[in-house]
Amino acid sequence: MPKGVLYSHRAMALHAMALALPDVLDLRQADVMLPIVPMFHVNAWGLPFVAAMLGIKIVFPGSCLDAPSICELFHSERVNFAAGVPTVWLNMLQYIEEHPEKWQPKPGIRILVGGAAPPEMIIREFKKRGVPVIQGWGMTETSPLATISNGAKSTMSNLSDDERVAITAKQGLPVPFIDIRTVNANGICPQDGKTMGELEVRGPWIASGYFQSTDHPDKWSDDGWFRTGEVATRESDHYMRITDRTKDLIK
Repeated sequence: MPKGVLYSHRAMALHAMALALPDVLDLRQADVMLPIVPMFHVNAWGLPFVAAMLGIKIVFPGSCLDAPSICELFHSERVNFAAGVPTVWLNMLQYIEEHPEKWQPKPGIRILVGGAAPPEMIIREFKKRGVPVIQGWGMTETSPLATISNGAKSTMSNLSDDERVAITAKQGLPVPFIDIRTVNANGICPQDGKTMGELEVRGPWIASGYFQSTDHPDKWSDDGWFRTGEVATRESDHYMRITDRTKDLIK
C-alpha cells in the first residue's frame, strides 16, 4: 500500500518562500515557468505553489512532452525557467543539436534538473548555450526540495570550468532552514568528502509522519531527523553528494 505523507499549510508556504530565494531558484513575478513534471509527483517540485504565491505565469505542457513541442513552448510562451528530469533535457539537447534554428530562448533562461543526478554533459552543453543548470535534490517526505546545487560559491572564484561543472553535478547545499547530516555505525560522519553514511534531514517542511500509519517508526531517528535511505558523503565546504541507497528497490 502506498504511504500518504503528511503536509501542513505552514510547511508548503515556507517551502515556497525558500524556492523563490536568489540563491535557490531566484524566482520572481516577471518569470514564465514551465514545469515539465506531473503535479502529482512530489507536488510538481513545489513550483505551482511558488508560482501562485508570486503571481508567476505558469505554462503546463500537458501531454506534449516531446522535444519539438517543448522547444515551441519555450519560444511561443517566452519561458525563462523550466524544470524536468535528466531524460527531458537529454532529448532537448539532441533536438537542439539537430535543429539549432528552433532554439530561441528568452534572455536569462535557466533550467532545474531533479529526479536523478544529471550527467555532467547536460551541464556542459547547456552552459555552452548560455543556459545555467540548477540541480535540486529531495523526496516526497521533504516536500520536496532539501538541497540545491546552482554552481560554485562566490568564495570559489579561482575554480576552472571543469571544477565548476563538477560542483553543479553534486547534490549541493541544504536550502535555508534545512539541516542535513550523514550517519553510519560509528555515529555522525565527518565532512571529509569520503566517509559515507545515511543521509538524514530535518526542517520545517520535512514530514513528521505518514497518514493514518504508525508502521514506519524507523524512518525517524531518536532525535527527530528523517532517515532518507540515501547514502551520501559531505565535504568540508558543506556540499553533499548521493553515492548509494541503503536498499535496492524496483517500482
